[in-house]
Amino acid sequence: MRLHFGQVLVGVCVLCPLRAIPKGVQQEYEYHSIPIPISKFYDNIATEDFDGNGAGFPVEFLPAGELRNENIRFALPKWGSGRPDNFISNKQEILVHAGYVREFHILYAGDWIDGENGGEFEFELENGEKQVVQLSVKNWWDLHWLNNGAIQTPYHNTPDGRNYNITQIHHWSSTVSSSSPLKAIRFPPTSDINRLHVFAISLVPAYPPDDDLATSPPAISVKNVRLTTLKTDQGDSIVEVTLANLRALAAPNYAFASERGSATHLRSHRPPRRPSPEKDQQIVLGKRPETQARSYEHYTSSILTGPHEVIVRPVNGQIGVRTVTPGKIFRLMPGDDTRVDIGVTFDLASQGILHSAVNAFETIGTTLGLPISILRWISFHKPSLEVEVIVLSLDTSAPVARSTGWDLDLSNVDALKDGEFWEPTIASLSRHETPRWWNNAKFGIFIHWGIYSVPGWVPKGYYEEWYNWWLHNPAQPSNILWNYHRKTFGEDKLYDDFIPEFTGAKFSASEWINLFATAGAKYFVLVTKHHDGFALFDTHNSTHRSSVYLGPKRDFIRELMDSASKEHPTMHKGTYYSMPEWFNPDAGPYGFGNWPGHLATGAYNHSLLEPYTGRLEGKDYLRDIQQEHMRILAQEYDTEIMWCDIGGPNRTLEFAAEWYNRAAKAGKQVTMNNRCGFVPDFDTPEYARFSSIQTHSWETSEGIDPYSYGYNRQTKDEEYRSAETIIQTLVDIVSKNGNYLLNLGPTGEGEIIPAMVDRLVDVGAWLDHSGECVFNTTYTFLGAEAGSFRFTTTPKSFCMIALSEPQDELVVVERPVPILPGDTVTFLGDKNSESLPWSYRNGRLAIVVPKKSVKAIKHAWAFKITYADAN
Repeated sequence: MRLHFGQVLVGVCVLCPLRAIPKGVQQEYEYHSIPIPISKFYDNIATEDFDGNGAGFPVEFLPAGELRNENIRFALPKWGSGRPDNFISNKQEILVHAGYVREFHILYAGDWIDGENGGEFEFELENGEKQVVQLSVKNWWDLHWLNNGAIQTPYHNTPDGRNYNITQIHHWSSTVSSSSPLKAIRFPPTSDINRLHVFAISLVPAYPPDDDLATSPPAISVKNVRLTTLKTDQGDSIVEVTLANLRALAAPNYAFASERGSATHLRSHRPPRRPSPEKDQQIVLGKRPETQARSYEHYTSSILTGPHEVIVRPVNGQIGVRTVTPGKIFRLMPGDDTRVDIGVTFDLASQGILHSAVNAFETIGTTLGLPISILRWISFHKPSLEVEVIVLSLDTSAPVARSTGWDLDLSNVDALKDGEFWEPTIASLSRHETPRWWNNAKFGIFIHWGIYSVPGWVPKGYYEEWYNWWLHNPAQPSNILWNYHRKTFGEDKLYDDFIPEFTGAKFSASEWINLFATAGAKYFVLVTKHHDGFALFDTHNSTHRSSVYLGPKRDFIRELMDSASKEHPTMHKGTYYSMPEWFNPDAGPYGFGNWPGHLATGAYNHSLLEPYTGRLEGKDYLRDIQQEHMRILAQEYDTEIMWCDIGGPNRTLEFAAEWYNRAAKAGKQVTMNNRCGFVPDFDTPEYARFSSIQTHSWETSEGIDPYSYGYNRQTKDEEYRSAETIIQTLVDIVSKNGNYLLNLGPTGEGEIIPAMVDRLVDVGAWLDHSGECVFNTTYTFLGAEAGSFRFTTTPKSFCMIALSEPQDELVVVERPVPILPGDTVTFLGDKNSESLPWSYRNGRLAIVVPKKSVKAIKHAWAFKITYADAN
């Protein structure tokens, strides 16, 4: 099915003086989006039968009219009354002829309840170029963990009644190449599970190049301004500003090159000279261009280059906010975005009085039962501060961009809050986000170790840490593990009988922590209690089902935390905690699915109820065990990452508010994943990863064992993930704005086996020489990959990491990169390598690198562009 969207509407709007969002923002180059009408495609009713099984969204919680999210406008469908309001993706095509476009945005949801699948969009340009982008389709709801949807409802309707899991519609975006006007958008084919439903589409246009002028200036626009709840290292508030160069990538034929000669000059030093497009192109590419290249100034003039500062200040001479630490920017090419942090302080005595008054009014209104419309008005009109953003050239001391009319939400300023800043509500805690240290860390180590490590066996493809569940489900001869256990240990051997054998005889906290550091990891996450309910920390009198009271009578978590603080104080510490337990009868009132919360029936004697060793009577599971354990880990073990699992019934809101407030007072910034039941900071795909850039924080976890987190003695040494696989996975994830949490499963005695150690040592060796293209980097707006290359960036550099070994001395990157005459390209890992000769022509970078340098590196090959004007 095709939908034609005329050139007149979009083409004219490219140059219309539309206002950026929010209303009142003024700047020379306007960032704006254009909703695309798609109602002719609608073939599904989300409010009646969204998933094909009679379940649907509650119409009363769906917003009407227009949705504005992250400064993007979406025209929402009309909900209810049996009207179709979305379409199921199935190779639909929209012919847009939209002029130059830089971004594609959709509101969507998948209709399954677990896992994600990918779909490929195709954007066809008028010059014939086709761009394929993958979307990882997130579910409309999930039993075990949460996503951050742009539209959220507290439940959804099913034929059996209401399902009180948060149900969501998601916002996803992709960069569109602006090297030529956009001609068509093609949607993915439908899938058997988790079908992609599309509710709305919006496009962001680019400013076309000034072909009739000798130069095209950069079109710098402020895309978004957001007062975060984060702090700088100095304790100042962080305002995040997103800048965009709205100029299209399209440019006439151009070429320029490095100040180096040919490969024979790699060891020589030559005085700088002005690049010669024709000569250097011939040197590097080995031939003269067929057509004469136009002066490259026409292209380079559209790039913002040189040292710039970004500041925030009140409008009209008001007081209230002061920039303490300006944002820094050195390079912004056409079609690209960059995000900068600005440290600010507030002087808001009068605003604080107003803030307190509004909070008090809202509380009184709720108590008195005022109409919801009034309460929403109160909430909407909480105090804000109007500011402007200035981008200032340090070379000329002149502003290159100014954008006014942005409102900072002062509810994010902790100094204005009476009492504790974080409150145990979704509204308050949903403002929390991953700290900058977590975003910059990129690589962490996960440890799964417990009673299950003693038997250490499951059929391949199973999670070994689920040994006790597999033993009982199903408890019959068709179960491979059931047969293995009977043959190996006998029918009388209960799971809890492994507790005395869990000795930790070979465990060394110092060796573990030093191995993490050798591997290059910046943080770790330790399983403190898995679904079997056996804890590795001091649980006090909540339960004595713990290694402190049973088995080895050791506090393994304390030993690891103390060792990390002493030997590697900059390494961040995290704790995994399973929210439910399979067979704890105290969890019975809250049981669900595979976590029923009752004593296990004997695997071989069905009349037997197995003991739950260490359990103390008279406990409320949520209050006395789950919440108490999380408090202990936060307050006594100083965890910085609360890495929950499974979700389900919980008291997370109370815990998170208390934890966040306590951490803030101590000057620490902590974070929580999306499996604690509420208010997630980051997503956690498991043995999977997103196929495209995700602007929301995320982290892939998977084992060095390709099938299991817990130690499985069935896995042969050669079957563990190789160092090359680990490194390339890390690079791919980082290029898409994610972190990589690699799991190790020690033996029951606490040994990390040599096959795992060897791989981690190799990973660390690669990160030692190429880690500057991984750590403290961020994703590139123009795309994460091209061929075997993955891309990362910092304010002063741009990295290109090849995941396949370059076969020739000429390395070619088929993608626009932010390189200019005078920049240097270096090959990381070659200690003897100086800057390499390079040439850039029409969005194609060629680099000359000696073959012996390439051969000296294994696993991945990192090339770094250092901006000449970023010193």
